[in-house]
Amino acid sequence: MKRSDGKKLLSLSLAVIMVSSSASCSSKTGKYDVISEDDPWYECSSFDVSSFFDPEEYEYTYFESVGTTDNSIYLKADAHKPFDYRKDMTEEEYLEYFDQYILEYSFDGELISKTSYKPTIDNNTYRGLLKAWVSEGKLNILEEEYSLIEDASRYILNGEPLVIPEDYFRYDTVHIEDIYTVSGYTIIRLNRSWDYALLMLFKPDGSCDFYTVDDLVKSAVSYCEDFIPEDDGKVLLPVVLSDYDFVYLSIDLATMETEELQSLYGTKNYMIEYASGKSLAKDYTGISFIDHSTGKLDPICEYSNIDMPMIDVIESSILYISGDGNEIILGGETYGSSGSYSGYKISHLTRAASNPNAGKTVLILSNDNESYSFEEADYMAVYLFNQRNDSYFVKYVFPMDNNGEFKKTDADIIRSTDSFPDPSDREKYIDMAPYLEQNDGSGKQKYFSNAIDASMDGDAVYRVPLNISATGILTASVNVPEGQHGFTFDSYVKFVDEVCNGIDPMTSTPSFKLNKSEYFTRLFMNMSDLFIKDGRVDLGGAEFRKLMEFVEEHGNDNTDDESGDVGLHNQAIMEIQAEIEDHNARLEGKYGAVYDNLYSFNSYIDCYRMYGEGLGIYGLPSFDGRGPMTMSTEFVYVSNTTAYPDACAEFVKLLLSDEIQCLMYSNPVNRDALRTKTEEQLNSYNEQLLNQSYSDRPVTESDLIPYEAIDKYFDILSSSYGGMSIGSAVEDILIEESSAYFNGSRSLDDVIPVMQNRIQTVLNENK
Repeated sequence: MKRSDGKKLLSLSLAVIMVSSSASCSSKTGKYDVISEDDPWYECSSFDVSSFFDPEEYEYTYFESVGTTDNSIYLKADAHKPFDYRKDMTEEEYLEYFDQYILEYSFDGELISKTSYKPTIDNNTYRGLLKAWVSEGKLNILEEEYSLIEDASRYILNGEPLVIPEDYFRYDTVHIEDIYTVSGYTIIRLNRSWDYALLMLFKPDGSCDFYTVDDLVKSAVSYCEDFIPEDDGKVLLPVVLSDYDFVYLSIDLATMETEELQSLYGTKNYMIEYASGKSLAKDYTGISFIDHSTGKLDPICEYSNIDMPMIDVIESSILYISGDGNEIILGGETYGSSGSYSGYKISHLTRAASNPNAGKTVLILSNDNESYSFEEADYMAVYLFNQRNDSYFVKYVFPMDNNGEFKKTDADIIRSTDSFPDPSDREKYIDMAPYLEQNDGSGKQKYFSNAIDASMDGDAVYRVPLNISATGILTASVNVPEGQHGFTFDSYVKFVDEVCNGIDPMTSTPSFKLNKSEYFTRLFMNMSDLFIKDGRVDLGGAEFRKLMEFVEEHGNDNTDDESGDVGLHNQAIMEIQAEIEDHNARLEGKYGAVYDNLYSFNSYIDCYRMYGEGLGIYGLPSFDGRGPMTMSTEFVYVSNTTAYPDACAEFVKLLLSDEIQCLMYSNPVNRDALRTKTEEQLNSYNEQLLNQSYSDRPVTESDLIPYEAIDKYFDILSSSYGGMSIGSAVEDILIEESSAYFNGSRSLDDVIPVMQNRIQTVLNENK
């Protein structure tokens, strides 16, 4: 059965991990694990089913898993032929470019059969394949007939009409969202105009009953996922409640008795699947059989014991599993380096007679106390390291148990999104500068040196940045004098008044509406080198007073932001782009600039297409008008408690390599990797332009984005200012103490010495 967006539930749970204390602070305890020959290991052979469709005939093919019988794997395929989007076509002509198939494969990847269900239209009625699934060893087919005239659908189940009682719905238009058949019962989840959680049950005697999911769970429902088969004539219905809690609702179709499996298993941090007549669970560590009678999990294998990238296992569906768990078949979507869908892969896992990694020492990779979304690059680095290194094996360990509680991992290597190095880093992590060839300057050409510099503590690099972005004021270059990289306080006031219509980007940009204490802290961070030198804090000078007074005069007390709404932020950027003209961005009531972050080349391409080099990013207001700030959002550290620093450093260097950095979503810190990514993205963007209409005329070569856009992008990232990271503890002090001044409860003379003493104490404690 196809899984809907809920298929990503586990990967989201696994990736976005919120824990309450750091795993990196603990010391390594006991001996390191060494892999033995008897430890389980699953060999993997894979094949991409999209290879069965000629790329010269089909532009795009999308696959869904249907299920398996004892000998076959079934997939549903929607194949699209290339066509001219500008051409006017009838419905019949349009459908000629689309094919639908049910594909049958052997477990070894041999195509056994290919049955066409090509969509057709006849007498203004469309007919196409809607869903396919395997139940009790039988392939089931649901087709839809949609009347263009009546704006209504009729359904055909295994060649016979499936009649939905019209009198129940009166004037409602209903559609089938999901369906499953077992033991003579057919259960259907319907979608009607005012209710997205309605179930219809056809019984073996031909009668039909309706149930609302709200009543079954005795709670308001936000939405439902697709049915999951269960043992003994039951189905599981994944349900997201209105408070975003998640439950698996077990439904006995014969009695309609229900049970919420969350309470049965005592945890919600797993995903349930069904294959080969068996219920299975994926949790933070691996795959287990489920005993529904007791609620116990019988582990089959850990993700780290499978010879394929961990993300591929997590994101794949289990299509088949043998009774002893020694043979597993997975099916999952595949993606290209740019993150776009590229096909569907079937992987055949077989337990090996002995573990080929025997003798390797296990190193632990984990997260710190920040939320971090592991991505393809991380998992691929683990996979390649373990394939290539003869002495060490990196194992990723989630820093929480299946109840969502934090657990110590004694990690050797830590991944993080914490962009604020702390003076205590020297006590917790190993200096990676010698490994990065920073001290002798030879590494400067390989990486964006400003990103490395921004993360340095003196000559040391404890937190190694993996990406780079430029943060500042985004506006039209005509709005800023030529050669200017940022703003002094006076020039910024003039810019806000004359270009931004009095709308300060730092207090008004959606998702970045800073109140006064936040505004002050951002400016302080941008030029902290003026106030903290050689570990000593000095806030007693005129410059610090001028900074506080500037924020007091020009900031605001607004704290009502849209909860970081990305959509509103992107809309604000689009408004700027829409209002920029060659010499005029000063339109009343419009944004003239936004506070923004160039985190990926794709976000820059659209700007370049509209304005060429006419859009720039400039530094925040400061005393010296410095340029935009270099920011990194992904880091890796090596614990100073590890017994194997050189091996850990080899893994860090792999994370920084061209082949891994090219897989990152954001801007790689590796310059060659970013060049490769930007060239691929630019070529893809231009290719899409050529296939679209543009101002009612075909796109020509002159409309394409030139490679100079890449050079411009590199210039922006390279010229951003490294600044000085001050640590999250210091940032908290700045916000807390400045708030007392800005809300009027304490004078500036009272605040300055307290703030200085508190910051100095933190710096002294962490020397």
